[in-house]
Amino acid sequence: MVEFRRPPGSVRSVEGTSWAELMESFYLAALNVPCIEDYGRDVAGLGRFVELGLGPHSNPDLFVSIFANKDGSMDPLLLGELSASDTQAFEQKTIQDERGNLMLEKFRDYID
Repeated sequence: MVEFRRPPGSVRSVEGTSWAELMESFYLAALNVPCIEDYGRDVAGLGRFVELGLGPHSNPDLFVSIFANKDGSMDPLLLGELSASDTQAFEQKTIQDERGNLMLEKFRDYID
């Protein structure tokens, strides 16, 4: 299951098209890859994986804006101290997450 909690905002059609192309390629690659373990759990591994899902009408150049300037590190970036409003928003999101995930619950109901 893929869930976008905070999808990137787009003001240009090419940005939205890039994300749609990424999701389609990811889906098609997932249908045909017997072992996902062969791909790294980083930006480079994701890039190699989605390339397998490119169809004849796909445009891999659209991925450039998504993967540009990404180092592939899974280490978190230190952001420093949060403002009072950011701290409150973070705490509210944490409480919301602890209540449950509606998409996950519906998926569980679907497979049961």
